[in-house]
Amino acid sequence: MEPILKVPANGMPKSQSSSSELLHAHVHFEDVDMSTPTLIEMHPFDPVKQAELLHEALKGIVAKNKVVMTILTTHNNFQRQRIAAAYSSQYHKNLTTVIKHELNIVGHYEQTLLALLQPPADYDAHELHHALSASKLLLDEETLIEILCSRNNHDLHHIRTAYMALYNKDLMAVIKHDTKGEFEHLLVALLSARREEGPSVKVDMDRAIADAKQMHGAEVQHWAGHPESVFIDILATRSYNQLSATFHQFEKITGHDIEKSIQEQMHGDVRTLMLALVKYVKNKHAFFAECLYNAVKGLRTNDARLIRIIVGRCEKDLGNIKMEFAQIYGHSLQAAVKVLTCHLSVHSVISITNALKKSPGSCTLIQHDHRVSFLSFRVILTEIIVTSFWPWPVTNTTINI
Repeated sequence: MEPILKVPANGMPKSQSSSSELLHAHVHFEDVDMSTPTLIEMHPFDPVKQAELLHEALKGIVAKNKVVMTILTTHNNFQRQRIAAAYSSQYHKNLTTVIKHELNIVGHYEQTLLALLQPPADYDAHELHHALSASKLLLDEETLIEILCSRNNHDLHHIRTAYMALYNKDLMAVIKHDTKGEFEHLLVALLSARREEGPSVKVDMDRAIADAKQMHGAEVQHWAGHPESVFIDILATRSYNQLSATFHQFEKITGHDIEKSIQEQMHGDVRTLMLALVKYVKNKHAFFAECLYNAVKGLRTNDARLIRIIVGRCEKDLGNIKMEFAQIYGHSLQAAVKVLTCHLSVHSVISITNALKKSPGSCTLIQHDHRVSFLSFRVILTEIIVTSFWPWPVTNTTINI
């Protein structure tokens, strides 16, 4: 599958970043292989010029919301970090703080801004800290499961480092304190980042058969009542391709899939975590499609999850996730995100989104209105989903403010 390429102002698409920029952008070989991002590196790129455009948009009586949105959603994370650094160097102000103040943003719009302007590891650390917050009556297991299931070893090491830098606490220790039982053991095993990874890791069929037999033995004998330990060791350390082979062998040996065994033998949060891991291993794009569907369905949408996945995956494989979403649920992800269930009609959202896509000057967002803040973050997410098709990328020379 050919990646969707953004054609920048000079008409010359660029299919990949330099190796150093890919490292900073938090993208690795597992993510880019056969994956379709919806947001790639913008070329040509001048961080100082983009910082100047932001400065012009943010000064004055009425800040130019659409200009800020355009710049933030047409540059990848590594480029946004450089823009923020250039802004700080040139104007001696923190870009995030200025945008929050000048646009008077709160709630989900603020969360979207944070997701766009923080390095990926910092944002994951922020999300995990919120999920583990002692001030909350209930632990946010959903966020813990989603993040720790889907990050590779490199990501997990950087998340732990970021968590310590931001909160002066060891993430591993916090998880051990705030969770318990086999759920804690599997979370700790995942965070330990001991999974076999890398292009040199090959599938070992003999090992897959042996692991499948061991998991079946744990299932049948209940191993002193604790089959979880066998499953945890295998699920947390084998490569994803190795696990796929193991699951196939397990089904050949037992006559049923691994999910049935987990459903019957495991309980509580550890069962939910194991099932999520299996889904991710079998089809990570379908895994995220389901997460997004669950985030937008019903009267109480999970907007934090929506933001986290769309912003987090747009530089990796959001194109693949979009296709899986449409195949599974029969409508596009873009259409699902456009639908608001509170305060604003679907017609209003679609009208404003279409207006923004047709002409950057055809829509004005009124400030100091909580409904606009609620709307704006949805508009941003919708445009990130389809950002490759934007007809009005920000150039390094001019922008209509």
